[in-house]
Amino acid sequence: MRSNVARGLSTGLFLAGIFAASVHSSTAGTTGFISGTVVDEKSGAGVANETVSVSSSSASRTVQTDANGNYSVMSLPPDIYTVRAERIGYQTTSVTDVHVTSDQLLVVSLLTARL
Repeated sequence: MRSNVARGLSTGLFLAGIFAASVHSSTAGTTGFISGTVVDEKSGAGVANETVSVSSSSASRTVQTDANGNYSVMSLPPDIYTVRAERIGYQTTSVTDVHVTSDQLLVVSLLTARL
């Protein structure tokens, strides 16, 4: 009886491992990643709570910068994106023609100024 339980447990763990590997391989290499910092051009400091939008014909994501002005956008399908940063009291700024490919990390930092 004990050997049947052990065999069943081993088979279950083996199948779970195959499932996990197939899920990982099906998602690996299909998306890219953009990160960067929004910086005040006068002071050189990162701008907190800036809204950063990353958009293309296939996807759109919006995030907020952290206390140091940093942002990250993950799981972007390959495409050509526009990265736009805006906040009340600051100039809206953007970068166009950002080419995202699979398994790529792009750093896109933006300069902004107080109005």
